[in-house]
Amino acid sequence: MRIAITVWNDHLATVADFSRRLRLVDLEHGRITRQLELDAPGKDATVWVARLFSAEVTTLLCGTITRQLGVHLTQAGITVVDGCVGPVDEVLAAWQAGTLDQPRYRVPRPPLRLGGWK
Repeated sequence: MRIAITVWNDHLATVADFSRRLRLVDLEHGRITRQLELDAPGKDATVWVARLFSAEVTTLLCGTITRQLGVHLTQAGITVVDGCVGPVDEVLAAWQAGTLDQPRYRVPRPPLRLGGWK
């Protein structure tokens, strides 16, 4: 499984669409096997979908996200877990542990819930 996380200064980027960096994380049997960072695709939803799909990303962890980008990613089969906030490593650990719904990892407004917590 490969997830992507929007990054800004070692924290989740506030708005996915304007993120400049992505951290790709490979997980096997619940363990991190590889991490790498690359430039984010910019503001075009079509480019985001193409980049994440070609990188075999299954899940995107992000702060806020525009409905347009969220819908495009979801339609491409990529799970969007929006409404997240905090240091990248902590958010990743919380996601792995199933505790991402804790208030300290959530933005203070309701997320779009395009595939995130229920």
